[in-house]
Amino acid sequence: MSETERKMFVILISSSHLIVDVSGIQYKVLNKRKGPAVWGHRAQIDRSLYKKHIQNEILATCNLTVEASQVEDLVIEQDVGGKKRTCHGVLTGNSILLFCM
Repeated sequence: MSETERKMFVILISSSHLIVDVSGIQYKVLNKRKGPAVWGHRAQIDRSLYKKHIQNEILATCNLTVEASQVEDLVIEQDVGGKKRTCHGVLTGNSILLFCM
């Protein structure tokens, strides 16, 4: 993963809590009687609202192309030792190869 891709991923992940905030139905803190180290924050969200907001966020991301297609196969390379396999792309249902950068 390149530095630019990593930054874009971090930005998307860091904005997901904002999407949970606008899609939330109920918020709760578990283990509140114990110390702050074991508190667990939970949110019940409206699935359709979350889906709509996260799709809008992804589609509005600069330098990101979204392809919607069925994946038929993975393009996988196995290393010389045969233990590590790396996915380099996908073959779509309409016979288009999309490679990872």
